[in-house]
Amino acid sequence: SVGGVFSSREGELKLGGGETVKLIGERINPTARKKLAEAIRNGEWQTVQAEAMAQLDAGADMLDVNVGAAGIDEAAAMKKAALLLQQFGETPLVFDNTTPAALEAGLSVYAGKALVNSVNGEEKSLSEILPVVKKYGAGVVALTLDEKGIPETAEGRFQIAKRIVERCDALGINRRDIFVDCLTMSVATDTNSAKTTLSAMRLVKTLGVNLVLGVSNISYGLPERSVINSAFLAMSIDAGLDAAIMNPLDGGMLGSLYAATLLAGRDGGAAQYIAKKSGGEKKAETVVSTEEISLEAVARQVVGGSLAITATVEKLAAGGMSPYEIINDGVIAGLNEVGERYEKGVFFLPQLMQSAETAEKAFACLEKYLGEGENEKKATVVIGTVKGDIHDIGKNMVAAMVRNHGYNVIDLGKNVSAEEFVNAVEENGAEYLGLSALMTTTMREIPEVVTLLRKTKPQVRVVVGGAVITEEYAKEAGADGYGKDAIATVKLLESWSAK
Repeated sequence: SVGGVFSSREGELKLGGGETVKLIGERINPTARKKLAEAIRNGEWQTVQAEAMAQLDAGADMLDVNVGAAGIDEAAAMKKAALLLQQFGETPLVFDNTTPAALEAGLSVYAGKALVNSVNGEEKSLSEILPVVKKYGAGVVALTLDEKGIPETAEGRFQIAKRIVERCDALGINRRDIFVDCLTMSVATDTNSAKTTLSAMRLVKTLGVNLVLGVSNISYGLPERSVINSAFLAMSIDAGLDAAIMNPLDGGMLGSLYAATLLAGRDGGAAQYIAKKSGGEKKAETVVSTEEISLEAVARQVVGGSLAITATVEKLAAGGMSPYEIINDGVIAGLNEVGERYEKGVFFLPQLMQSAETAEKAFACLEKYLGEGENEKKATVVIGTVKGDIHDIGKNMVAAMVRNHGYNVIDLGKNVSAEEFVNAVEENGAEYLGLSALMTTTMREIPEVVTLLRKTKPQVRVVVGGAVITEEYAKEAGADGYGKDAIATVKLLESWSAK
């Protein structure tokens, strides 16, 4: 078979086609996990983020994302999960749901090529799921079951796989992007279960597709499950498995994955095995512990949009660290990294907004630790969208980033008149004024505001921006500077403040 290539915003992953066997982390799944289900229902997304980070630290190559908790809007939850988890950058996601609306909600905001889990041989599933897979250019996990259930024989499962593959062919879904799960039942109830699955896998491989498997079902109802799972994983890799959906925090299974991949001749030069198992290896069982409490952790949490940042900064401040140090060397350092990624085209508006919101949570937590001297702002900035313009997403982003960099921001909102701008500048003793316009019909308001301001406050510097604004127009309008986006605006203010 030929492998597929899956991607996130910052990286790509070759899956199948003789590559090293990849690990798909299974822990973001509320099934039989009451605490996780409750967290998803309550919108406590930091719990989901923590599960993701723990799995990535343990070595997961992809993350399976299942938010199917009872009583929630699964489409809304899947969208939220997709936006949050792609902050981690290099790791492709697997959207685990059988509802087209929920799958579309995640795929529509995902910046990369994802894997859909799953379609099966039922006509309803084929007709609803495969068009979504095709629309978003995703890969797909194909389960060997249909209206009659899971066939007891390897041949029966092969026939379902063949039918699904043919439907994919008809829609133009490449076979390299098809990952068949031949399914396994517990050996506690059927001692031949493993043999049937392995035989089916070898048959399906002849279709020129790839193989994926949820490994841990094999041991359900038995003691020492990890021992059985590890042995079955090794046997599955020998049968051609390309990706295992499993728990990355199970050290025994991790060892089996890397060793069996090497012994199957799929780890050239033992590169993966050596990288994972040589010298001071961190025990997978301990990875689930909370991230270190440090300034570096704060910066990483800002970049990753982690909702756990409040706990981190709280512990640092309560431990005696200066809140000013936490802000400058932790929060601001993270925002600077976000800015660099944004300028390189690695991060986009959703990531920028998520990181800004995370930084704001950190500032709110630190306020009670700030003395009057430390709580002084750099300067006051009045900002708003000009008269007649009701668009404010970009302006809100600028306000958040400027505020997070230590400025006192007076946000007047949208549809603000020239008189209101000037009055706010005078009342608040502002050093800077930020004007935003997103329509050609409203951009003419900018020179009106600048002209009125110059009559009473000529020393106040004006920065302008918005979708229709150019640097040339900013000069023509009499502004002192042009901010093409939130990051550029912050840099401009910093340069003015340094003089």
